[in-house]
Amino acid sequence: QYMVDESLVAYLKKSVPDVKEDTLRSLLSYSDDDQASTLNEQQTRDIVEAILNCKVLDPACGSGAFPMGMLQQMSHLLSRVDASNKYWEEVVINRALNDVAFVEKMNDEEKEAHKNEIEEVFKLSVNYPDYARKLYLIENCIYGVDIQPIAIQISKLRFFISLVVDQKTNNNPVDNF
Repeated sequence: QYMVDESLVAYLKKSVPDVKEDTLRSLLSYSDDDQASTLNEQQTRDIVEAILNCKVLDPACGSGAFPMGMLQQMSHLLSRVDASNKYWEEVVINRALNDVAFVEKMNDEEKEAHKNEIEEVFKLSVNYPDYARKLYLIENCIYGVDIQPIAIQISKLRFFISLVVDQKTNNNPVDNF
């Protein structure tokens, strides 16, 4: 946890210099203080952008303790500064639709389907608040390598479980994700 917190604080101090270190540490803590309310809209947007642009690599991930810690802490930070996913959704959708190399290969129908797919993930986030955040972070921000193939499998399992554990139970097979 110490390595996770120190890594994030160091990264955010460099990426969002107008937010004080004490505020960043408070946002990363699990206390009840409301430091997010001290942030202005631009600072909030900058923190969300910084998390979106963050790339975390664990070159010897083992069972995935450090990458899992990063996922939990990044998701926690986003929930503190952008609880409704307002800025996160805006940034992710704009980035996905403006990815020139990817979008140029699509026709108009495929572009619309891609946008609808992204928006559907965010609609799910109303009922499953951390799902959209965690899914994006897993797919785009957190990387792990290990010499042992089984270690990678264990890490993948841990990430899958972290997505599943936040889901609400549902007995309807149609809605069972």
